[in-house]
Order: sequence, then structure tokens, then C-alpha cells
Amino acid sequence: MQLTPLKCHALKALVAHQAPALVKCRGGFRPSTQPADGGDVIHVRTVRALEADQLLEFDDAQFPSEARLTPRGIDAAREAVGPRRAHQVEQLAKAVLQ
Repeated sequence: MQLTPLKCHALKALVAHQAPALVKCRGGFRPSTQPADGGDVIHVRTVRALEADQLLEFDDAQFPSEARLTPRGIDAAREAVGPRRAHQVEQLAKAVLQ
């Protein structure tokens, strides 16, 4: 799967924050485990592109407030972070698949 730099950044942010989902915030979406006052904000267009690639799944198709990683998204995250941080993806996968 070919990941653009923005998609790759979004997946890396999910892995870095060990967040199984992105939640809506001012300016886009942020990892669910990140404080609301700052940090990585992922643009809505990037999140919609990840959803179109079936890497994320919205809680509501018209007005999403949360986008959860899918099993396909976990595989893409594994590809995005590389082998040195694969253990973080495995921890995240356990949280997503529960």
C-alpha cells in the first residue's frame, strides 16, 4: 500500500500516542489519548482519505466525531513506523481488536 506523507504522519501519531482512534477537535482530529490543548492535529481531508482507504472507520458517516483504526489500518501503521517500532503497533493492535 502506498502511503502519502500526511497519511503516514497520521498513522505514526496514533502509534506514538497509543491511541486506537482519532477524535474530533478544533482544526481536525487528534489522537484520543492526547490532551485537547495541543499536539498533533490531523486535517479532516487526511482523515477522510484514510477512511476512503479503509484504514479508519467513522462512528457516523455524515458527522463523524471519532475515527477508529481498522485491521487494515493496523497493517498500514506497521508499514508506516517500520520494524524498530513494530512492538508499539502490536500493543496498539491489542487495544483496537478488544
